[in-house]
Amino acid sequence: MLGDIEKAKQSYINYVNKYPQEPYADDTYVIIGDLFRKQKEYKKAIKFYDFIIKEYPERDTVRLAYMRMGYTYIELNDYSSALQTFLDMKKKYSIKRHQPDIILVDQPDPSERRSLAGNVILAGDKVDMFDELFYELEYQIGNCYYLIGEYDEAIKILNGFVFYEQDNDMLDDAYYKLADCFFKTKDFLTAFQLYKNALTELPDSNLSSHGYLYSGKSLRQMKMLDNAMEILKQGLSKHPDSVYAESIKFEIGLCYLEDENFKRSFEVFEEIADNEKSTDMTAGANVYAGICLDREKKHKKALEYYQKALNENITEKQRNWIFKLIGDSYGKLGALAKAIKAYQKDIP
Repeated sequence: MLGDIEKAKQSYINYVNKYPQEPYADDTYVIIGDLFRKQKEYKKAIKFYDFIIKEYPERDTVRLAYMRMGYTYIELNDYSSALQTFLDMKKKYSIKRHQPDIILVDQPDPSERRSLAGNVILAGDKVDMFDELFYELEYQIGNCYYLIGEYDEAIKILNGFVFYEQDNDMLDDAYYKLADCFFKTKDFLTAFQLYKNALTELPDSNLSSHGYLYSGKSLRQMKMLDNAMEILKQGLSKHPDSVYAESIKFEIGLCYLEDENFKRSFEVFEEIADNEKSTDMTAGANVYAGICLDREKKHKKALEYYQKALNENITEKQRNWIFKLIGDSYGKLGALAKAIKAYQKDIP
């Protein structure tokens, strides 16, 4: 498969080297960039997309090059460069929606050229495009703001996208990202309302389990524990095999813990620790199982679970937190020397 891609790529490169002035040379450069991207040679792909933008500024393929370059930066986790690419594209193009099939930016001129897609006219250095491209570009700008953590900017873009563009393939992603932005900025009430609306209006979305999880999280943050557990259990019932299923269980355990139902909370976390293969989830479940036992004054038993968590591959921050919990438990047992060692992280 990779050999076939390499052969195809070399054939296209040979073609543009031999016929650089051919009418479809720019399309060929897009294909070459796409093939490099498929091989995960992202920096080389970007060079080809950038070449198209600079060398063929009046061609329709420029819009493809901008979009593909932005996507490639996202795949490189370079979200700032992706955002700048999409913003540059928005600045270059005049994008209109709900228009007839052909729009002339200026008065008719021989230099104007209709696109192969049949819905773009070039006139000078401005281009008018329609719904599909507008949706994609606006969504990606909002998405990039979200990915770099500029949630207020993301909200501005995604809010308009969600509430004014009701018929497009990216709506559910945008809706949930908008809700996530409010969650991350700690506006839990607005976040919950958006998650609830998304679950109602987009019931078949593959993000529904995410919606149930974060609806529950939002309610727990607002101390509405009974409501949180109700919606979390509903989500678990509807999506038992979802990638979020264990996270939903974990959140239910936290609700029981905050509601001081330590026995039920311990049972939930113990089940997760026994069944979950994810190191992060297992370590966290063991820690919270220990916290539940500690709250019930079962300090020796709590130490066993903290030790299990220490044996996992955890971060330094998690390790420091667990040592503090161990020290606290030893202190409650009156073993002050061991407590001091734990606080100093001087235990095996």
